[in-house]
Amino acid sequence: SKARTPARWSFATLVDPNDQMPPSEIQSLRYWAKIAEKMGVEVEPITKKDLAKLANYDALFIRETTSISNHTYRFARRAQQEGMPVIDDPLSMIRCTNKVYLNELMTYNKVPVPPTVMIAGPADFEVAAQTLGFPLVLKIPDSSFSRGVKKASTFDELKTLATQWLED
Repeated sequence: SKARTPARWSFATLVDPNDQMPPSEIQSLRYWAKIAEKMGVEVEPITKKDLAKLANYDALFIRETTSISNHTYRFARRAQQEGMPVIDDPLSMIRCTNKVYLNELMTYNKVPVPPTVMIAGPADFEVAAQTLGFPLVLKIPDSSFSRGVKKASTFDELKTLATQWLED
């Protein structure tokens, strides 16, 4: 049999085996690992319990839904502190999960965006209704992968959803 060549690099791939809507399918990650192995890269899946082992790898690939308020951000920050390449990096996480920032950035750079109203309080409910009409889509400002997206078909639905989200 052919002798196995030791890997030159090792990539940690942060995954959540229980995620109902993962950013990457397990089959895709296995295929990626198979190709990487041919190129001298060992790909090892890790979970949120493995933060202490992160420095043992050469790079980090985050394949969980990222959030500033959970372990994915801590993993990205630690990898960056260790000088490792990391996808998604902490700054990208901050920027991409902040829908207010993205809207302002695209508007500033003249990228066409759907009509948008930022709701900061109850006074903005009427502005949103008049500007956008119904049905309209509400999205919390710091989410990803369509989480925190709801449709309001009436003013009462808008008021109920937006009030709840503002309280949260």
